[in-house]
Formats: sequence, structure tokens, C-alpha cells
Amino acid sequence: MGSGPAVVSQGVERFDVFVIGGGGTGSEVAFQLARRSDLRVAIAERDRLGGECNHHGCVPTKAMLRSARIAALARDAGRFGVRVPRVEVDLAAVRERVRRVIDAQSGEGAAPFERMGVRVFLQEARLLGAHRVELADGTQVEAARIVLATGAEPTIPPVPGLRGLPAWTNREAIWEPDRVPGSLAVLGAGAIGAEFAQLYARFGARVTLVELLPQVLPTEDPEAAAELARALEDEGVRVEVGARTERVDRGDDGGFVLSLEGRGEVRAERLLVATGRRPVFDGHDLAAAGVELDAAGRPVLTDTLRTTAPHIWVAGDATGELL
Repeated sequence: MGSGPAVVSQGVERFDVFVIGGGGTGSEVAFQLARRSDLRVAIAERDRLGGECNHHGCVPTKAMLRSARIAALARDAGRFGVRVPRVEVDLAAVRERVRRVIDAQSGEGAAPFERMGVRVFLQEARLLGAHRVELADGTQVEAARIVLATGAEPTIPPVPGLRGLPAWTNREAIWEPDRVPGSLAVLGAGAIGAEFAQLYARFGARVTLVELLPQVLPTEDPEAAAELARALEDEGVRVEVGARTERVDRGDDGGFVLSLEGRGEVRAERLLVATGRRPVFDGHDLAAAGVELDAAGRPVLTDTLRTTAPHIWVAGDATGELL
């Protein structure tokens, strides 16, 4: 049964559960609570419902990978007796298709939640204290229970010269370029770095993938990682594992120069940094709410994702467990 109307007492709207963050996890929490209970549920999202995965991660990259695969097949068509004289990638057209795919995934916006009785706030929300949440417009609400599904953001490694440079993260790599760069250096060979390395190599860029640890996909099985490295090299990606980046500079041509310890330089027109992500709790008064973080900046959680505050849970990328 859906959630009932919110209670307003002494000018403050009150909910049984308030979910901060409308990405994949937060949206599912709010929707399922409304569907399976009589709880009064609200959700706040500062950007667009669907979050990073739907708008800047999984969905758009998979759509781009489809276009990249078509380009790679066209270049290889001669092997099958099909002549394709020239393959050109129109990134504007690729992005337009990506936007259509995203719209198809999230075209209804808040409507499905509102039909279930969930109160949707399309604005930023921040935790003020044990049960108090403040919205961007200054409105304050109270909740018996709160779920922080605030997601994660890219981290910049402490490589000399790197901070402040116009390097790409996953967002810029999707939405910024007007054309395929002649060359691309990817710093970090986790899932994001490896995916974009293959994507841009198939689009036609000369790609170098640089990883500090001994293998691509450092947290995965070594044999599987070795197979992936070979597959990337077969597609023209230069793979440098166990490579320490001593510093990053801008070249005279406006490109990027990565100095690798004992391996010389990597020069590229563009640089993508994909060395990791961190949970996002900026602006939230976790101390006032009784939520503790560990030394790595991750919330201290029980097996049920409950924080050190008994009425607050953290879910999704904000847990830091899979980053």
C-alpha cells in the first residue's frame, strides 16, 4: 500500500522516511517503501531523478559503446568483403542518441513516485541534525528515519601538477568533446577507465591506459584482467600497468604530458582521470546527526547499512563499499 500524506505539525512537515538522493538506489528505496508499506515517504534530488548512473554513467556509456562498436565493425568491414572507404564519428549525433536513450529511461520523472504517494523535492537537501533536513529553498522538514543515498564523485590523485588542469572525468568524457581527440591518456584502469579507453579507441583515438597497480581492473581476478588487457591491446590501446605517474604537465601544443617513472612520457591531446571515487557527504552535518565516518571517509555501517545514528541509513555508492 502506498504512503499516506505527510503530517504537518507546528509548521514543520514530517515524514516517516526521508531519502536524500534520487539516484538508482535512493529511488528504489523510496519507491519500494511506498509500495510495500503505509509509511509517509519523501525523496529529494538536487539534479535529476536517476542520478549518476542514468545520466552520466552506466546508461550513456553503454549507448556510446554501441556507437563505438559500430565504428569498429565498419573499419573492419574489408575483412568480410565489404568496402567502407572512410569511417567518421559524429560525436554530436552520438550524444543526441545518448540523450534519447536517457529520456526513454527516465521520461516520466517524478510522476511514478507521486502516483505511489511519495513526496518528491527536486532540490538539494542537507542533513542538519538527528531528524532535521533542510531544503535548498530554506524549508525544513523532520523525519523519523533518514536514508542517505548521496552517491559518489571522482577523486583526483595527488599527482604533482595534476590538480587544476582541465582533465576529464566520466562526465566531461561523455558530454564535453565536439570531436574525437587524436589521442587520449586515461589515468586509472578500473571499470570506468577501461570502459572509456575501449570506447575512445573504437572511435578512432590513440589511447594510452595508465595504471599504478600491476593489472587493469585491480580489484578483479588476475586472469580475467590479463585477458582484458590483451583485448584492449588488440584494439590498439597502449596499456601501461605498474606505472607510477610522477607528474602531469601541459605541453607546448596544449595537450597533456604524463611523466611515468622509469618509462618516459605519455603525450596526449586529452586526459581522462578515472582513479577512483569517494562518497559525497558535503554540506551534511553528520556530526550533529551522530553519523561517524572511518579514516577513509566512509560511513561506519552495520550489516543492514545502519549508521552509528540508529535512525539513519546509508545506501548505494555513498557506502564506499564498491568504490
